[in-house]
Amino acid sequence: MRHRLIILVVILVVAAGLAVAAAAAGYRYGTRERDTDAQVLAQPVLAPVERRTVVSSVTVAAVVESGTAATVALPGASLDRRVVTGAFPAAGDLVHPGGVLAEIDDRPVIVIPGTTPLYRELTTGDRGPDVARLQASLAALGYALEVDGRFGGRTAEAVRRLYADRGHEAPTGSGGDGGAEGEGDPGGRSGATAPAARPDELLVTGDDPLLVVESSRGDPGAGLEPLVRVAGPELVARSSPLDPAAGDALATAAAVVVTRPGEPDSAVRVTGLERVSADDGVHLLARFPFEPGGPWIGESVALEAELYRSPGPVLVVPAVAVVPAGDSGTAVRVWRQGVITVVPVQVGPTVDGVVVIEEADDLAEGDQVVVG
Repeated sequence: MRHRLIILVVILVVAAGLAVAAAAAGYRYGTRERDTDAQVLAQPVLAPVERRTVVSSVTVAAVVESGTAATVALPGASLDRRVVTGAFPAAGDLVHPGGVLAEIDDRPVIVIPGTTPLYRELTTGDRGPDVARLQASLAALGYALEVDGRFGGRTAEAVRRLYADRGHEAPTGSGGDGGAEGEGDPGGRSGATAPAARPDELLVTGDDPLLVVESSRGDPGAGLEPLVRVAGPELVARSSPLDPAAGDALATAAAVVVTRPGEPDSAVRVTGLERVSADDGVHLLARFPFEPGGPWIGESVALEAELYRSPGPVLVVPAVAVVPAGDSGTAVRVWRQGVITVVPVQVGPTVDGVVVIEEADDLAEGDQVVVG
């Protein structure tokens, strides 16, 4: 019995020793693991401070329109049956000042520069501001004459040459006294039939070329007249309906281009923007110059608007890194060698999740900021 007791005591002592050893070992290794876990959890989530150019842009769908277009009054021997006998434009053609827009019943429509259309036939002996405007148009096309408001021999000769240089004879009118300009000049003969300038053959369009937006040669047999509609050299892209805030932002965009979706090389820079209201919302009208092979009337395009571009590479941080500081101030928390330093900053725009840092005394590219 005593022998058994001794054995039991020895077993209990050994078991107790093993338990103490195991407990000690468990405490030591387990604590290290828990300490390591605690250090990982204490490490903040960081993100680097970057320096780069920041661009904010938005893309909206649009459809190309002609803008303001007008139908050209074409000349003809008969008001009922006009026939195309020569040059005739196609939609998408550009006709420059001095060019022949169309030839109807063997008579041309010549495009001339100027701001005010002719409203009457002008011929030798006529005087007035409209004569002076005609003379200025002829001079702009390279015909040397004095702009004095008197239709004399030199003006008549310039009209004759304008037509002759384009393969036509000038129309004639019953001229009166040619005045001083007519002395010694052909066409300045008093009372003689002289070249005339007719409103239906001289189309005043300004200094820019005309863009033909629609044309039809007609069908005399079916009683269909030739048709030519023209506009200025710019087209208009009308955006899809926008909410007012988006319309306001786009209308003040720094730069906008019109492009075919998926064709970046087709981009054409917009020259003017207008915000208009309609029943279905706000629309942006973007004017852009017509380019042969570029976006055309009725085509679906994209308006790519650049709302913001930094002046160059700037410091940026994630938006979540910026925290309130002081009286209406802002700051970022910088992690340096295990210590968090609060750095006051002045911020600019937020673009695609990052904030532009406009001013900071102690922040540099590559610094690590706390984001979580």
